[in-house]
Amino acid sequence: HGLSYTSFMYSDFVISSNILTIDFGSDDSPENIDIFLTVTNTGQVYGSETILFFVFIESRYTTPESKRLIGFDKVSLKPRESATVSTSISIDDMRFIGPHDDTHLVLQDGMRFQIGVGPDADCRHKDSKTSSVCSKFVSVQLGDQYVSSCEAACEAWDDSGCGSEFHMDRKECRERCLISDE
Repeated sequence: HGLSYTSFMYSDFVISSNILTIDFGSDDSPENIDIFLTVTNTGQVYGSETILFFVFIESRYTTPESKRLIGFDKVSLKPRESATVSTSISIDDMRFIGPHDDTHLVLQDGMRFQIGVGPDADCRHKDSKTSSVCSKFVSVQLGDQYVSSCEAACEAWDDSGCGSEFHMDRKECRERCLISDE
């Protein structure tokens, strides 16, 4: 922690959606959740503030942290000056190391989490004095076409370079995998 001779207030905390989705049956990029926040220098002197964005997982079936830093930004403000700060969460930000080794990343369908802002944010405690900088719950929805083993296999296929050699892109890999999984 560095010393600060001023104070900051967070307000107008908004998230763009309460659902984070991806459709593995299409080539569309995953949906992001955009986060917006107004930071105001409430003190009498110029100062800088580092804004920390965290996610708090409600229930952990894999082994992620219960409080995970997902982004940060820094603003420098004159006294009584305000600035809007934003960041985004993608479906990739919600992946966790799988149970077998650290090369397999896992998504958990139906996972719920909250977004908290600030170094003292703790959305796990409802009576927390910092709960005003916590979002409502956000759900991860992976869709009917999501099969974790197919995703991992097609990612490994893509990373290996075999896709271009055998003329099969990730979408075709996913389609073949889903057919064989039925």
